[in-house]
Amino acid sequence: MNELRPRPGAPAPLFTRLIDNQPDQAHEAHPLRTLDRDGLLASLKSELDGLVTTRVPLNARAWLAQPKTVAIYGLPDFADLSPQNPNHRDLVKQVVAEAVHHFEPRLRDPEVRVSPRKGPPGRFQVLLTGQMLLADLVEPISFPCILS
Repeated sequence: MNELRPRPGAPAPLFTRLIDNQPDQAHEAHPLRTLDRDGLLASLKSELDGLVTTRVPLNARAWLAQPKTVAIYGLPDFADLSPQNPNHRDLVKQVVAEAVHHFEPRLRDPEVRVSPRKGPPGRFQVLLTGQMLLADLVEPISFPCILS
């Protein structure tokens, strides 16, 4: 009988485990169940990229008022907000922090910094930082992104 024992690494997300990376083989030698450090970092980056590039047809205040379900996965449209306005930057910060908290819980203690982006107007420069937890290792990580 197989014993339940802790495995090194972090659990792979469900949809990552469901993808058949070798469709020509009937059985995989080692099913993907856990991620190593580089795999977890790549997975977090991919999931966060998906989160910040997916838009829902709500403005920021309406999005904040909604219960967080897969029906509103992503971020609201920020077209009506100005990066030059500090109140708007605070609103974007609140939205991004709440989205990460609800939709990417593998990033621990997320912090969001928002500033106007130099260059084309209407874009927010966002720096998302947090802790990546892998077994007993806690590693600080950061993800810069541009929101428009």
